[in-house]
Amino acid sequence: MRPIMILVAAVAVLMLSVVAASAAAVTLYASDAIGRDLYSISTLDGSVTLLGNLGVPSGFCALEYSQRGGVILGLTRLTGAALYSIDPNSVNATYIGSLGIGYVYEGALAFDPENGALYGANAGSDEHPQIFVVDPNTGAGTIVGEVGGAPHDFDGLVFDDSGQMYGLDGVTQALWKIDKNDPGGPGTQQVGSGLGSGIDMGAVGGITVGPDGAIYGYAADSHELFTVDLASGQATVLHSFGPDVPVFYGICGGGAVSPVEATSWSRIKSMYKR
Repeated sequence: MRPIMILVAAVAVLMLSVVAASAAAVTLYASDAIGRDLYSISTLDGSVTLLGNLGVPSGFCALEYSQRGGVILGLTRLTGAALYSIDPNSVNATYIGSLGIGYVYEGALAFDPENGALYGANAGSDEHPQIFVVDPNTGAGTIVGEVGGAPHDFDGLVFDDSGQMYGLDGVTQALWKIDKNDPGGPGTQQVGSGLGSGIDMGAVGGITVGPDGAIYGYAADSHELFTVDLASGQATVLHSFGPDVPVFYGICGGGAVSPVEATSWSRIKSMYKR
């Protein structure tokens, strides 16, 4: 075989390998709209599998994967909001502790890769949500501050590699960049013009970093799984679910990319005042 033909063949094999790698299935976890059942979702074909009932009557409004023990941290909602540890294999939910910060609705959870803190959203009133940090060891929450540009209804939080926080907002149907240290300051602003036509967030949904590093989102009203570009705020629909698939309340990746989890929560909490 001539050298040029060998080169062309090698390039073709490489391209096929890249395509195959990009088409690999990524597993996401989701809780249903009542928040009592746990499901897995394949990003490859959109297939949904019921894993089991979580056994927590109040249900879960937000999920986040933790590398420590390979568990999922789940947040319940309303006045008795609390943090749980969920084993995705046995689907057992273990109570960690109450947030103790009042009312939490349609919440969000995400680890910050910069300082290892676990952040949450939607404490306070429906129209004036607050960002808070959660101690994953005790469940105790500490308020950071109210998000500017209200009203909002954040259906999830994610961070980029630099530690910049983003929230998926159901009110504006858009991605928001949030200043994690000063949520009400000028650093909090909408990204782009919105997610795009056809995507309707509705009251619940979620956003997460997948184990492949992609940003995945879910919209309840349009019942779609999509990816989000953090730079433009634009979404690309991957799968539209049928009526046989439940509406999801929160989603998380099955293993975040290079997560950092803080071990000194006294230092993290000292950064903020209640």
